[in-house]
Amino acid sequence: MQELLALRVKQLWAYFVTQDFTFWATCAYLVVEYVRPQQLIPALSGAPLGQIVVGLALVARIFSGKFFTFRGPASRLLMVFTGVILASSLTAFNPSDSVDAWRLWFSWVFIYFLIASVVNTKERFLIFILVWMGCHYYMSQGGARQLAGRGFAFEQYGVRGAPGWFENSGEFGIAMCMFFPIAWHFYLGTRRYLNKTRMALVLGMPVTAGLSILGSSSRGALLGLAAVALWSLLLTRHRVRAIIGIAVLGCAMWLLMPPEFTQRFSNVGDDYTSQTRITFWKAGLAMARANPVLGIGYGNWLSYYDQF
Repeated sequence: MQELLALRVKQLWAYFVTQDFTFWATCAYLVVEYVRPQQLIPALSGAPLGQIVVGLALVARIFSGKFFTFRGPASRLLMVFTGVILASSLTAFNPSDSVDAWRLWFSWVFIYFLIASVVNTKERFLIFILVWMGCHYYMSQGGARQLAGRGFAFEQYGVRGAPGWFENSGEFGIAMCMFFPIAWHFYLGTRRYLNKTRMALVLGMPVTAGLSILGSSSRGALLGLAAVALWSLLLTRHRVRAIIGIAVLGCAMWLLMPPEFTQRFSNVGDDYTSQTRITFWKAGLAMARANPVLGIGYGNWLSYYDQF
């Protein structure tokens, strides 16, 4: 395991090629879902790569004679929530909308159990999380370059990630908010095994993630980063060093933050974005009060909101 933690490409690749096809396809799915090569490479335009790699993983899993793993509280809660979705679809405001939305949900359920079943050793988890971080690093360095390229100036719509789920700057900021703590703690856990070059490369992950959060112009992502810092401070045994580090990070981000971004915080609750969200929240609470048990039905927000 320590050889893999040194992040030498030769050792990582040597381990990867010894694994079965299901693991390869599961890792490939991450790249397809996060990077979206089918939307970046003209020759692959329109190709359903996500369905292809997931289908190949399923076939390989079946032929291996192994089944999916259904263990742990997360798996049980996911199945309970799936049952709630099915029940709410039967009593939905527009049941056909629920049925149309099933495909997306059940694809996530399948992918969850595929990952939970295939990524079943420490070594596989290391490779899998490296692929996951690599996909985010691809986006975070792009976001950091976008921010630096415009001279750290404010842009209303912020920087964006790869096509698909993270093309919107808000979702991109949220992705970077999740990437930052994982990348930072990965750096803390592996730095003793790394040479200076690899250490700098790994440290670049949380640095570019922080810059991408700043560039996203997302207040929610920045507040999420602050919450991550506070949570880390509460859990660490090295409080003084943590306080100094958080203070340095906070000062650096404040100095780099465009005045227009800081102005957005003073306008919270009054600007168009805030008013729109408050309107949606009030509508959601009204829906919950009127339908307290199963709600208006899975996938019914748009049709219900448009009518009422």
